[in-house]
Amino acid sequence: MSDQTKGQRVRAVRKSIGLTQVEFAKVLGITQPFLTSVENDKKKPSETLIKFIELIASCHSTSEWFRLNVLIHKGDD
Repeated sequence: MSDQTKGQRVRAVRKSIGLTQVEFAKVLGITQPFLTSVENDKKKPSETLIKFIELIASCHSTSEWFRLNVLIHKGDD
């Protein structure tokens, strides 16, 4: 079992996929200040948000991550 807090785990996932807080917040549909509060264990993320982050983490090392990343950034042009 991990000794990491939820916030530390969220930060670890974000960093493992190479996104800034601004980028990851956009992916998650939340604000960057809220993400900062979650990562610092000042705000509690919803179970839905945690499940979404777990999904992203599980897709990261697969071709699914590439497809997800393309969809996320599709409107950035």
